[in-house]
Amino acid sequence: EFVFLQSKYELKTLHTKIKRGGVRPKSSVVQRIDRFINLIYAHPNLISTLSSFVSIKEIDQVLEPLSPGIPISKGSLKQVVLINGIMPALFYYARFKNMISDEEKVLSYLEQWQAESNQIVKKWVQLNVSPKTAGDSQAILYLFKTYCTFRRCIECPIGQQILAK
Repeated sequence: EFVFLQSKYELKTLHTKIKRGGVRPKSSVVQRIDRFINLIYAHPNLISTLSSFVSIKEIDQVLEPLSPGIPISKGSLKQVVLINGIMPALFYYARFKNMISDEEKVLSYLEQWQAESNQIVKKWVQLNVSPKTAGDSQAILYLFKTYCTFRRCIECPIGQQILAK
């Protein structure tokens, strides 16, 4: 199938090497890509499949190829993929399809998980903005990418409060 699409769209084969040095085997980029490919292969219509689920247990079963035998927990690969990839995609899919109840379902899922812990979130914690849920940490990441990255502090509601002090 790839050969057909390659000739049809005149695609060129990429010859890049994935950097492997300094990465722990548990979080190897190659392993993560392999697991994600297995997930997509097992569920070609992943977003529409996940949008029909009611509970987190059902979502956990679909995400089994990512981390076999490991439940969704703080810091797990499943949680990282859910919070940073699948939930935003489900939210925008629901918005695209104009399904408000599904948007609210995604937001309620994000409120059930603990906040992420990464460098960006830690910087906000130093400024006394502490996220409690995954939804809060996603909001902080959005603010960072929208305002902080482009040094638009004056336009940011939190930046305005910090500058006013």
